[in-house]
This record gives sequence, C-alpha cells and structure tokens, in this order.
Amino acid sequence: MTNEPERTGDRGLLRSVPSPLEETPQPRARKAPSASAAKARKRASAEPTYEQIARRAYEIYLARGGADGHHREDWLLAEAELRRGSRTTEAAR
Repeated sequence: MTNEPERTGDRGLLRSVPSPLEETPQPRARKAPSASAAKARKRASAEPTYEQIARRAYEIYLARGGADGHHREDWLLAEAELRRGSRTTEAAR
C-alpha cells in the first residue's frame, strides 16, 4: 500500500492514507523522576492503610470500654494518630 488519496465523506474530500510500511513516531524517553516526585511518593506511602486505621479505631473503642455510638470519632482519631505517627489514649482526648 502506498500513500494514496482516499475519498472520505459525502463531499469527496481526499485524505492521505499512511502506508503500513511507514515508520510511526517513537515515544520520547522518560526523564528521571524529580526530587519533588520522590517526596510525593514517600508521603503517599506513609499514609495509613484501611486495615491499620480499622485496627487502631478498634483499640480506641476497647479503651473507651466498648461503648457504642462513637465509631466515627474513633475512626477519625485513629486516622489522625497514624498520620502523625503517635498514639494518644482516651485520657489525652
């Protein structure tokens, strides 16, 4: 197949059809990651997982005596503690 014109649409316009033998442009080489990208990845990996938050929220629930109705507060406190890297107790609340 060559670069032959091909009819398109109702108006009989011509467009060039590339030959399968023609080279396609190659993607550009990727640059090395910047320092800011490495820091962003490190921060993202430092985020607590769902399982870690759930485990800590359950510990807070037990420390409070297992009283129902505070699941949202327990979750948010657990998430905040894990992000800070500390563990406060109910007495510190």
